Order: sequence, then C-alpha cells, then structure tokens
Amino acid sequence: MSVTVGTPVSSVMTNKRRVGALKSLGVLTVGDALTYYPFRVTDPVPLRSIREARIGELMAFTAEVRAVRVASSGARGNGRLEVVVDDSAFAASRRQPGAIARLVFFSHKKQYLDWMSGRLRQGTCVVVAGTPGVFNDQLQFTHPEVLTVGMHPTSRYKFVREENQPLDVHNVSLGAPTSPRPDVESPEEGLARVCRPRPVYHASSRISSDHIHDSILDMLRLLAESEDSAVSEEKEEEDSRACLMSGLARAIPDILPERIRADKNLMHRAEAFLNIHDPVSTKEFHRAIATLRYEEAFVCQTALLQARAHAGHASAEPCPDTALRDAMIDSLPFDLTDGQREVIDSIAADMSRDHPMQRLLQGEVGSGKTVVALAAMLQAVGSGHQAVLVAPTQVLAEQHHQTITAMVDRMTEQVVSDSDGHPLSAPPVILLTGGMKLAARRRA
Repeated sequence: MSVTVGTPVSSVMTNKRRVGALKSLGVLTVGDALTYYPFRVTDPVPLRSIREARIGELMAFTAEVRAVRVASSGARGNGRLEVVVDDSAFAASRRQPGAIARLVFFSHKKQYLDWMSGRLRQGTCVVVAGTPGVFNDQLQFTHPEVLTVGMHPTSRYKFVREENQPLDVHNVSLGAPTSPRPDVESPEEGLARVCRPRPVYHASSRISSDHIHDSILDMLRLLAESEDSAVSEEKEEEDSRACLMSGLARAIPDILPERIRADKNLMHRAEAFLNIHDPVSTKEFHRAIATLRYEEAFVCQTALLQARAHAGHASAEPCPDTALRDAMIDSLPFDLTDGQREVIDSIAADMSRDHPMQRLLQGEVGSGKTVVALAAMLQAVGSGHQAVLVAPTQVLAEQHHQTITAMVDRMTEQVVSDSDGHPLSAPPVILLTGGMKLAARRRA
C-alpha cells in the first residue's frame, strides 16, 4: 500500500482503539499526525551506574536481572512487582564497582504484573531509565522505563564515559536471547532510545503521550518506506536514519525555496518533521521548530501578497467625494494629529481608485482609530454608498453607535452646508446587533 500525507490513519493502523483516540485529538490523516506537534521536548537522559545515582535525578544504565518477585499488598488486591538488577558489567565500563537496585512496579491488574514479570526474567539483560529514590535504605526505581535486550553481552563491552553521549560498544560476544520478545537487539540500541530527547504531546485519558509518539514514528516510517524500499532494519542506526530521511524527502516535498532555506540555515521540511517527532538532540528539535515557524510565516505572507495582487486586478466603486468627511473633521472639538491626518489622506487616496483597498490600521488605545474609521465611512456615504462598522461584541457596538451618532449630530449642527453650498443632511446612523428582536432587525 502506498502511503501519503493524505492517507487516513485508519488505513495504516490496525489498533482501532488507538485510531479512535487519535481521531478524538483531530488526527485523521497521516498529515494530521505529522502536524500534531509536541509542546516540549525532554532533556537527554545521562548515563550513570547505580553507584553514581543521584536521588531525584533521571538516569539510564544497563543491568542484568538477578531476582523477580510478585507480591500482593493491601485488602484491595493491589500488586507489587520487585525486580533486583545488577549493573556490574556496565559499572566496570565506567570504572565503578557494581551495585544492585530494585525496580518496583505497582498495579491492581494481575495481567500487567504477569506480563512485566514474564519480560523481566532472571538473567535478562535490560536497559533502565528512571528516577532513583530510597525506600527502606535501599536504592529503588519506581515504574522506570525498561527495555529488554535480545542478545546478552558479556562483561567485555565498553561504553563511552561522558554523560549525554551515544553509546559505543566494542568486542561484544553475543549469546542466546534472554527475552522471548526483546525490545531492542543490543544495549547500544536501547540506551540510544531511552537517552535521546523525547517529545511530549498533549494527550488525553484515551491515549498517552508515549503512544502518540509511537504512532507518529510508525507513520513516518511508512511514509519513507513507501518511497524508498532501501530502508532496512539490518542497517546501522545512522544509515537507517539517512535512508529514512531520504524516503521522507521524496514523500514530503519542501515548500521553501532552496535559496531562502540555505540563507536562513533552515531544514528541509521532511527533516524538520523527523527532528520534531524523533529528535537526536534538543538543539535539532528547536531548529526544526524554527524551520516550520518560518515556513508558516512565509506561506502566510506569500498568500497575502497574492491576495493583494489579485485585488489590484479586481474592480471596485471609487469613492472620490470627501465633502461629508471634511465637514465632520471641521466640526471636531479638537485638531487632528499629523499621524491621523496622514492616515486619513492615505485611505482617501485608496478609496478614490477603482480597485479594492488593502489596509490594516494599527494604533494604541485612544489614538483616534474611531475618528479615522468614521472619516472613511463618511467618504463612502458622501459618494453615494453605505458603510458598516463591525464590532466583536454587542456592548462595543452600542458604544460605537453612541459615539458616531454624537459626532454626526455635532457635524450637522455646526456645518449647515457643504463646500459647494448645498444643504448638508445628516446620514442615518443605525445599530444592528444579533441580540435585537426580528422585527427590529428587519427595520434596521
């Protein structure tokens, strides 16, 4: 099946409950999933042996399961799984003595505890990421993230000693699988997964952030594989990511011109999606976010320029008569500022043309925007047309109605004729709101 950004999520996912949960978040297509952005990214998890643990600080390590015990506690049948792990091999690579710690999982569901105890059998090599604490004077990790390793390495493997750095494994002797369904094939792969920065999504009671993350990663792989059959699980991680990127680049075309992208040091659109949902570092995550923000602004500005160019070819009724507007200005109890006069003249010039005006008036509270708006409205009315001032609330509409009515009444009291000597009649100022009764709205 060929997967594109328009492919429905229900067509690529077999878990119907997860499809429904994603639908409740507005994720209906693969493209929706890619644009369901995380609101933050976690910091990289440092590598530490058990003896290097700092209470309350997240850490990651590899260890071997020494003992597993399932116990029940309390009258409500709450269960507890205790797993004793030994990190001697990992600690030796960091020139530290080995130590043991407890991994503790609580649940009232027996199926969960049975499943966890089945994964974490004695002798299993595991990758652990969690926050250490102390209970009964023993180091304990409560509900850590645990990945089982498919092949059990001997104590001769060597790790990079610096924290937050990728793992480097040398001289690994592989034995028999220690888990019927391992999560990863090597400690290197497991530590790379748990130590890497992880995006965090707005979740719900129906689906967690981790499940959202897994679903989006699956869709990214399907997109890449539909475009590039060379993506293989047997490749090294760097090669696999490069192949993944190659396939995504063909499935997700870039929007920004190459010259602009290079000048701004921005990512390809496909690369940005990959580094948002599967970042290799927090720096690359934020660079990807910056790329898509710039892209959004670029598209928005381009659309506005196109709309303005299109409006320049459209026709509109010119409004050249400024007599009514000038009469209102003469009747004001104050003088217009230079800024107000400049804006009114610019708007008047645009309204005198035979194509639509494209303007946005911006000003502080009390800067005289209402006076400028009324001047434009009176230029339209003086040229034989109607003008509408739209307000976001009924209260504001009523306030504008009172203000404009008072200004128009003052104008007719002080100015009895226009510049040509014709009698000046006040234009009607009518209020129309959604809260009015039907008959009143019809009269308006």
